[in-house]
Amino acid sequence: MFSNIRKILREVFIKIKANITDYWLCYFWGVIGTAMAVFFILDQIVNNDFVLHEHFDYKSVLFDYFWAILPVLILVGSSFFYCDGKKSLQRKLKLEEELREKKNEFEEMSQFYKKIVDNVPVSILTLDKKGIVTLVNPYFDELAGEVGAKHLGRSIFDFSFVKRSEELNRRYRNLFYKGESFCYLDYPHISSEGPEKTKYFNIYAVPLKRDGKIEGAISVAQDNTEAFVAFLESKTRARQFHFVNQISRAINSVLDLKEVLWLILRNAVKLSNTTGGAILLAENDGVLVVKEAYNMPSGWQGLRLKIGEGLCGHAAEIMEPYFSNNVDQDPYFIKDPENKDVKSELAIPIISERKAIGVIKIDSDRLGRFSKDDVDLMTILANNAAIAIKNSQLYGEIKNFNKTLGEEVSFRTKELAVINEKLAKSIELKSQFIADASHELRTPLTIIKGNIDVTLGDENSDKSDFCETLKLIDEEIKHMSGILADLMILTHAGVGKLHLKRENIEMDNLLKGAIQAMDVLANEKKIFIKLKAENKMMVFVDEDKILKLLLNLISNAIKYGNEGGWIKILAFSRGSERIVSISDNGIGIPEKDIPFIFERFYRVDKVRTREQIGGSGLGLAICKSIIDAHGGEIEVKSKLGIGSEFIIKLPGDYIDFQEG
Repeated sequence: MFSNIRKILREVFIKIKANITDYWLCYFWGVIGTAMAVFFILDQIVNNDFVLHEHFDYKSVLFDYFWAILPVLILVGSSFFYCDGKKSLQRKLKLEEELREKKNEFEEMSQFYKKIVDNVPVSILTLDKKGIVTLVNPYFDELAGEVGAKHLGRSIFDFSFVKRSEELNRRYRNLFYKGESFCYLDYPHISSEGPEKTKYFNIYAVPLKRDGKIEGAISVAQDNTEAFVAFLESKTRARQFHFVNQISRAINSVLDLKEVLWLILRNAVKLSNTTGGAILLAENDGVLVVKEAYNMPSGWQGLRLKIGEGLCGHAAEIMEPYFSNNVDQDPYFIKDPENKDVKSELAIPIISERKAIGVIKIDSDRLGRFSKDDVDLMTILANNAAIAIKNSQLYGEIKNFNKTLGEEVSFRTKELAVINEKLAKSIELKSQFIADASHELRTPLTIIKGNIDVTLGDENSDKSDFCETLKLIDEEIKHMSGILADLMILTHAGVGKLHLKRENIEMDNLLKGAIQAMDVLANEKKIFIKLKAENKMMVFVDEDKILKLLLNLISNAIKYGNEGGWIKILAFSRGSERIVSISDNGIGIPEKDIPFIFERFYRVDKVRTREQIGGSGLGLAICKSIIDAHGGEIEVKSKLGIGSEFIIKLPGDYIDFQEG
């Protein structure tokens, strides 16, 4: 307890000692007042006025005491206010002095830091909490793209470089709304002078906070163009060299010269990112010939240039790469009216055994397109191309030699094979002809002989019987003549000597004539023939042979048609072709027989005899031979029990076919 009292008294003493300098006057008058009060009390005691009794007027005593110490109290209060005001004034003056010193120090520091900020080769700006620019250095002009503009007081979101980039805009908003710092590396800033003047900046921004609240931000942008472009170029070069190695492996794995040249050219254009190009090879006479062209006018293929002529000829002559970034001002450039878009051109000679064996040429529609880097890259490709081209040429020579040798060896053996084949075919044709003719002629001869034997053996035969027999013989002879005529047609067609007398004929008139010739035969079976033909449809054909073809087809349709049936004939043009369709509702053809119906002596219904259906079995074979001789086609569509359709296709215009 006593220790606490001592501590309290010590603190009070320390405070009194600390304030006694500033408030000495107050203490002085306080001491005077206290002395006067003590003196007044002692005076009252001495005079026995301070003794309490019933007649003691304590009010008057207190009143007297109050008036006695009042001046002292006034002096003490005045002294206190005086000392306190003096102290406050001194403190104020001292604070103002300190503020002046701090302000001067701050201004000096501000000027120092402003010099540093203005001279630092990066863009620096400070922003308030609303994104308004409060401080900016001169390097910010380059990023803002507004040299000399007043940036102070503007919102960061009003600057064009922020408006153009959604990502940068988003990051600045997160900076102010969420307090997120960011680092945007290699921001592409496209110059007003064009994309080729694009610069790349690294942009950093951090929020400025006080008591956890965002009060502003500071943003720094550093020009990283040189480093970034160098990085891109090195990356591009690495990719290009890797691509060149892949191309080299590809072209050296191919031996066909045309394919090798196409691979070289296509990849050269792709590698250089240009519009087109060509590859030229040197001939034995010293002339460069365009072997492959990519995205070039049609006249370039096969173009011949002398050594020294044009950029390509000049590159081959000096055996060094040559390029022009403005071909209109180049003395070696040969203007091509069909290729006006060329502004720059690069020619790389393909060197082998100290000779220019060719040239790779690539074009661009941009001025100033090519550089030394392009030359180096294309030179590497040309060196690999020289090896691939030489390999391909040697392979081609060996291949041609082997081919020539093989052809020479096999030629003699083939001659004998061809002769034997022709002889065998001739024997086969003759045998087939004899067999077919014997088969078909034996029947009418048998009929003739049988009738003669009957007539001669009958003693009661009169003149009328002889006449009847002669008529039968005459019909069979006519039938035999027809067979012989058909066989002659087939024979000539078989050896390619079917003679055609072509002329322009109206197909509708030809069809009408054929229908009229078959009218009697159709009426016997009550078959109605309907014709629908294109008016004046011209065909260049042998009229007699086409008529025979039509008669055979219409005759077959009648023979195999049902009584009371119909036949429809259509004739029309389709492009340059002339189409004739003959359809019926007859018995039809079995599907298995359709592939063989155009063979000689082939009959679908083997059960029927010649007396039942007539004909020689040569009609459709003759039709096929006539159509083939005219360079046309004939096809058949048929369903058993429903009917058949024969379709004839003839060329409309004159075609110089070999007869037969």
